[in-house]
Formats: sequence, structure tokens, C-alpha cells
Amino acid sequence: MTTKTLLLSIRPQYAQMIFDGTKAVELRRIRPRVTPGDLVLVYVTSPIKALVGTVEVNEVLADAPDVLWNEVKHRAGISFEEFEKYYDGALTGFGIVCTNPRCLQQALTLDYVRHHWSTFSPPQVYRYLTSDEVSFIFKRQPNRYASESRGLASYLSA
Repeated sequence: MTTKTLLLSIRPQYAQMIFDGTKAVELRRIRPRVTPGDLVLVYVTSPIKALVGTVEVNEVLADAPDVLWNEVKHRAGISFEEFEKYYDGALTGFGIVCTNPRCLQQALTLDYVRHHWSTFSPPQVYRYLTSDEVSFIFKRQPNRYASESRGLASYLSA
């Protein structure tokens, strides 16, 4: 089986929770075609604007929003009100259950990435990366991941 790499844009507060271990489910209105073991590369949106780390896909949940909430409410990092607002009008909601959050050894800022990869654009929802794109990112990481587990805030301020 071929492992896919999905690039997700995530707001800073949710990325922080993913990397500090308090958020294990990333919610989506559109189902990504990922399977257990696939890699998710996290792009943190403004004001950070950087590729910062990865998580592995454990599973993808799909259900009516009210059923999904009961499955993810303690792992999604949002309130019921935020959840309801996000899924308003949706018949199905999706949750990417994430494991093994790891910060890259060095964040790759949007300016840096665009300087070396002129066609790069952070996805509005998500996009799949080619093997060449994945290689581009990890070639710039001498040891790929940070040597210690740390939260996103300390990681980016280092």
C-alpha cells in the first residue's frame, strides 16, 4: 500500500492543540482520501504561515454531525457551539483521527517555501502532495523532526 501525504491548512490555536496532544481529531466538511498510516503535513495559517509538522492518520470518521459529535467531543478541541456552527447545513461530517504529532526540526515559512517552490500555495481545504513535494520539504530538515516533543508555541519561538 502506498502512503499518501495530505497537506492541511490549520488555524494556529488548533495546530497548537494538535502538537501539545490535547486535540486528536481534525474536523472537516469534505472527506479526504486518506487511510490509516498516511501522513498529514500541517501548514499553520496566518499569522504564523509556516509548515510546522506532521501527524499520522489513525482513522477517518464519517457520520451525521450529531453522531460525530458524540464520537469526538472530548478529542476535537472545540465547543459544541463551535462544532454546530462549523457543520451547519452539512449532512455528513468527517474527523481525521491523528496520532504521533511531530514538529519539524525547523518550520518552513511561507516566504521561504515560495522562494524555493514558486508555485506553492497553502490549500483552502487540503491537497495531496507528490513524492517530489514531500522530498522538497524533508530535504530541508537535517534530522527531519525536532529531537524532543514540545508544543507548537515553544517550537516556533525557538
